[in-house]
Amino acid sequence: MTYIHFIVLDVIFFNILHAHAFVGSQFAQNISPGTRIFASIEEPEVILSEHVVSLRKPMGIILEGDESNLAAGVFVKRMDPQGQTAAACRSDPSGFDICIRDKVMFVNGVDVSQDSLESIMELIIDGPNTVEIVLGRPSDAAVVRWTNGISIAAKPGDSFGCIARHEALIKIPYSCASGACGTCEQSISSEDEEFRQYIRPCVARVPGGVPIIIVNPSDRFGTPLP
Repeated sequence: MTYIHFIVLDVIFFNILHAHAFVGSQFAQNISPGTRIFASIEEPEVILSEHVVSLRKPMGIILEGDESNLAAGVFVKRMDPQGQTAAACRSDPSGFDICIRDKVMFVNGVDVSQDSLESIMELIIDGPNTVEIVLGRPSDAAVVRWTNGISIAAKPGDSFGCIARHEALIKIPYSCASGACGTCEQSISSEDEEFRQYIRPCVARVPGGVPIIIVNPSDRFGTPLP
């Protein structure tokens, strides 16, 4: 696949075939949860809960959209683990609600749920220094919080190992890669700690019925995560 990139004011990288945008390098520190509910366009049976995020430019997130299917929307693809949002999430994870895979629904009050990535970036670039973004997340998603401050809106059954490597940008040490040795072992818990168990990410899957899953370093075999 051939990629064509545009650089606009050092805040956007746009891939015209499978669109990406990198929005700056810093994050705002004021995120509050929303309450409304949206049905997704491409999958009407999936309900998206709303989360309101206030971000200062430059923001330090990567957005992704498919220009051949605008109805699918634009999503949060990456977050900078060294940015302000990741640091704020590490210090106050309950106060910051932004996840990889969240869908961009509104930007500064404008409905962009079926807009192109390019038009959304224009709104962000031309808007005020603090941008209010409404994010949609499947109501059955499990928010997996990693030690570097990045959270993933995962589906039950997703591989912990794949999420860590490809989305949370966490390097987990492996040895057997079959769940036998314990080199990769970590522990997970719910936010209220009523649910807790050990996992081996090379084979473990995201469980259902736990809305927020916190990944903690293992106190048994595994190597602590960065």
